Amino acid sequence: MDDLISRKALLEELDKWINPCVNYDKSEFLSGITTAISEVETAPAVDAALVVRGEWIELHEENGHEVGTCSHCRHVRIVDNYCPNCGAKMDGGHDNTDLKPCPFCGGKAEFVRKQVKTKGHWCDAVYVHCTNCDARSNRVLYSKKYHKNDSEYLEAQEAWNRRADNDKAD
Repeated sequence: MDDLISRKALLEELDKWINPCVNYDKSEFLSGITTAISEVETAPAVDAALVVRGEWIELHEENGHEVGTCSHCRHVRIVDNYCPNCGAKMDGGHDNTDLKPCPFCGGKAEFVRKQVKTKGHWCDAVYVHCTNCDARSNRVLYSKKYHKNDSEYLEAQEAWNRRADNDKAD
């Protein structure tokens, strides 16, 4: 997958190279920077949008299905990883940048937040899973009533990132 960059930010960085180079003897260097700026200005852009994040709230059971309200657009539906109405990713606003790749296949890992039924009651749970092979960490259960911070995400992250060689020196 290609990395997305800000064209404006890159051009600003390249522009910083122009001024010190004006007094530099080597015209090839200045010409190279000018060519780089031209290439950035004409490079094709991708059609992309920022990821909208949300979470399912006001969860309840209807006809044997877990139903919730999207925190972003207030659409009510059967709980899934994305809201079909607004496209929000239902991970509670957590990105996956601190998760190690899958220890089994090297695939990308991501947080999953779901409601699970435990002993007849619905509980919030968070775990990490591989988007490639679907390997999963243990679920971390918590109660919204007592939920004050993101400790359950940290606990799931620590469980996923734990490796057999964690305590060994390089």
